[in-house]
Amino acid sequence: MIKSLWKTNDTFKVIGALSRTCGSTAISPKRGEDGLFYILGHSDDTIKISGKRMGPAQIEGLLTPTGKVSEAAAVGVADPVKGSAIVCGCDPIPGIEGNAVLEIELTQAAVERMGASYRPRRILFLNDLPRTRKMKVMRRVLRALLEGSDLGDLSSLSNPSQWPRCGTRSSTLHSLNDATLTQ
Repeated sequence: MIKSLWKTNDTFKVIGALSRTCGSTAISPKRGEDGLFYILGHSDDTIKISGKRMGPAQIEGLLTPTGKVSEAAAVGVADPVKGSAIVCGCDPIPGIEGNAVLEIELTQAAVERMGASYRPRRILFLNDLPRTRKMKVMRRVLRALLEGSDLGDLSSLSNPSQWPRCGTRSSTLHSLNDATLTQ
């Protein structure tokens, strides 16, 4: 994406040549109609569903414009048929109750734009998403909770007291294992 910086064009020709042989930034950008660049996510952070690779930001970007959730985090969990299934953790905006009706609405938003194979298996309504002190959502913590695996190092969480309790706004998650995912 980066061709050069102002007044450093010669430097970037060398760096650009090196990056083609040594690797890349792995950042997936998109140029909007307004001419600005938007970072969609990292290309190494992908979910493989039915043989197709996609970034979690693609699903998250379909849920937040509904105006019902302030944030969303999409993760892939093992699925015997599709390889991975999508599970989303969402934080409903104040005044909106996370319930079955909202789950259906959000699921439908994803299906309308991406297709039936990208239907989230489950949407969890959380008080807060696990995040670093720099406010980056830690999808690996959410994925580990869903899979019942070790959470790993939680020292960089900005909200460590909430995890692994995983409080929800409208309903209590009795379990974040396969029994929850098969609903």
